[in-house]
Amino acid sequence: MSVGIDIIEISRIKNAIESRGKRFLKRVYSDKEIAYCSKKVNPYPSYAVRFAAKEAYIKAMGGLYGLQVRDIEVSNLESGRPFLIIKGKADTTLQLSLSHCHAYAVAIVAPGGRL
Repeated sequence: MSVGIDIIEISRIKNAIESRGKRFLKRVYSDKEIAYCSKKVNPYPSYAVRFAAKEAYIKAMGGLYGLQVRDIEVSNLESGRPFLIIKGKADTTLQLSLSHCHAYAVAIVAPGGRL
């Protein structure tokens, strides 16, 4: 395991959702992530930062190793701190940092987390 980082243009995710709709959402995001993001006035930054987190996790781990992208889920503590859930189990061995602005979303996954 190493550090993984990913950055994505929010417009890429917006275009994918608008062109492929639910098929894209169901392939990439968990039901909980879809419910969380769809409550937002502008859901695209939230979807994009979660996509970046999944990509950063894959890079940190060196591959998917039998997982589907939607098996990697971003959730939040009550404090708002994000963490990863892998196949339904919280991964407390990782640190996750997320950020986005009007055009980009970025995520970093690193070893050494504690919830």
